Amino acid sequence: MNDRKLIDYLPPVLQAVLEYVQITAAQQPEFELAWDALNFVMDNQFIDTATEEGVAVWEKELNIVPLNTETLEERKQRIKTAWTYGV
Repeated sequence: MNDRKLIDYLPPVLQAVLEYVQITAAQQPEFELAWDALNFVMDNQFIDTATEEGVAVWEKELNIVPLNTETLEERKQRIKTAWTYGV
């Protein structure tokens, strides 16, 4: 999603105004951080796309203790099993 540029959301007539170019350029990094945070949150809402941090939250909620030898995919499978069967 980082291909979004704030300047592109302005009408073409304003995209040529120097002040708007500079304002949107200054704001762009902050919006990219916000979009990245949103993607992180959205990914961790679902087991299949969860990150290490997201999987850890799921495990805590379901009282699952991960084994040191488990991969991320194996941990996700245990979460799905616990969620589905109430183990």
